[in-house]
Amino acid sequence: MNREISSIKVSENKNLNCNRVCTILSAHKINLSDAFGRYWHDGRLVNRQIILILNSKYSRKIEGYSINLSKGPSINVTENEIIFSDYNELNQFNFEYKKNANELAFIIQLSDDFVQYQYIQTEKKQLVDISPIISFKWLKEKQINPELTIENYNYYNIPVIINRAILTADTGRKNSEKRDLSQTSKAICSFTPFLNIYNYITHGTCQQLDGIIFNALDYFSNNTKEKTLHIAGESRPLKPITISKIANNNTSDGVYENYLMLSYIDSTNHHQSLSLPAVAKTCETSIYRLISSRPNRQGRPPCIDWTLDIMTDFTLLFGNDLSTWNSEYFSKIIDSIIKTGSTGAVVEDAELEQRFSNAVREKVVDRSKGNSLGQIKTAFDYAQLSYLAHTAYYASDDMPSQVEQLPLSIYELLLETFVYRPTIPMIMEHGEQVPQHDSNFEIEIIATPTPEEAEKLSAEEIEKIRASRAELAETIVQWGEQYQGSHVVDLDANPDLAAGISKTLHAGHIVTGIIHRRLIIKRPGEIYVVVKFRGKTIAIVLADRFNNRNQVELVASATLPDFVLVPNREGAVRGAGTAAVIALAQYLKEQGAITLFSEVISKPSARVKQKVGFNFKSGF
Repeated sequence: MNREISSIKVSENKNLNCNRVCTILSAHKINLSDAFGRYWHDGRLVNRQIILILNSKYSRKIEGYSINLSKGPSINVTENEIIFSDYNELNQFNFEYKKNANELAFIIQLSDDFVQYQYIQTEKKQLVDISPIISFKWLKEKQINPELTIENYNYYNIPVIINRAILTADTGRKNSEKRDLSQTSKAICSFTPFLNIYNYITHGTCQQLDGIIFNALDYFSNNTKEKTLHIAGESRPLKPITISKIANNNTSDGVYENYLMLSYIDSTNHHQSLSLPAVAKTCETSIYRLISSRPNRQGRPPCIDWTLDIMTDFTLLFGNDLSTWNSEYFSKIIDSIIKTGSTGAVVEDAELEQRFSNAVREKVVDRSKGNSLGQIKTAFDYAQLSYLAHTAYYASDDMPSQVEQLPLSIYELLLETFVYRPTIPMIMEHGEQVPQHDSNFEIEIIATPTPEEAEKLSAEEIEKIRASRAELAETIVQWGEQYQGSHVVDLDANPDLAAGISKTLHAGHIVTGIIHRRLIIKRPGEIYVVVKFRGKTIAIVLADRFNNRNQVELVASATLPDFVLVPNREGAVRGAGTAAVIALAQYLKEQGAITLFSEVISKPSARVKQKVGFNFKSGF
């Protein structure tokens, strides 16, 4: 389909009878089965989308309005906030309603037992703000046709106005990768597949989406990859947004910043926010794909499921206390099951313990291939690292069993618009950070080649990689020993400081162990960024492609223990972690990658800010 479309004619769906300049004084209900008609029960269609584009000019003057899905999540819009909540209102995500936005669009994607929401704020058809995709559970009742209810909290006789309502659907991952975030790329279409639909409808183009198909026979008669079936609602394409205008919307005082942007929140309450990312890394699978697509087990590597079962059940059984949720106790329990067939621990849930013990016996004791025991111990190390990072960032005392149930998020950096700027080293002098304008960080990037890539390397290049890895391994072993060693603290003077340092030592020991094991395994796709200052290694960052050259995950980072344990010591160097990630981003951009991303466990019921805390200036 031609990207430059002059006009589109769409036949009217009588069941979507309020789809253009729809005025709502009190409430308006959309019966979804009636609105989608025969396409509601069409088994070939996996995902169905409702797009509501509302007029912000009038809704600013009222007390607000809500959009509620039967037995599903809700949206509440006030003068200053946009709030997404799950059905039981356990998880709530608040976003700023931009003052300059004159239209607010909601894209609601319905699947079998979960729903995905996203908003897009625009001013004069130009992007102002876009939310992450948020996934919620949907307690849909099969015998009852669901409804979408828009309710106006009207105290001043001012209506809620829907400028346009549009219905679409697609065949999902069965015949298309379009719903996988890893397939989107350019400009503002990069962070969400939903924006492909919205951008095509409102602007006539989106880099990854070639067409909205308006005829069902044509749609199902051809390859449905990257295609969406238009079902109802009027669509009039507008002028495309240019990349330069998008960049201008992301400037601050005229300087474009490089941010890891929040793009996805999984709030489906699967209670695996510690376990799932840990298992994904262990099983060489990107978490990106697992939580950005339909939350089921179809298409997962077998390693994921059995390891995940063991990890999840262990946290359910022993995650209420750090005295039982640690590496030593984990090894003790696994060893007990291997030797005796049971955990040997007193637990409240005997049935769960039996299931856990059976899984360990079946998958670890009786497993003839691979290092199953090593896999689950590595997965537990990753889970501990995520837990420590979460509790440190939020200054939280939540136990692992509580953190396991929190929403899981993905932050992304779009490499196409990334602008490289070198990081100036900062040195602590007399308690102050002093910039070192005459010095630079020395950056070395060590990529683990695939067998095919290795065949193309010269003998000199292979030797250089080997020597660099050997030096890196020696450094990481030294750091691990230092983190594992004792650190004298005056407990009477500052017990909080002692507890903090204990956590830091533990985290440092875990992360250096992970990096060291990976250096031994030599898994293709790994990328190590080594940062030196005046010849001394002070920071190491590990990233992994996980068999995908387009999306690269930040896996772990380690810093010279001296600078971590006593960060304000005289001569401590700051900025090395930032320099590592920026150098990595530039390297990946040159290699043709699309995004650099990281998963983060989020706090519910808190304002979700897309830039604070995860930019290169303060996040690393």
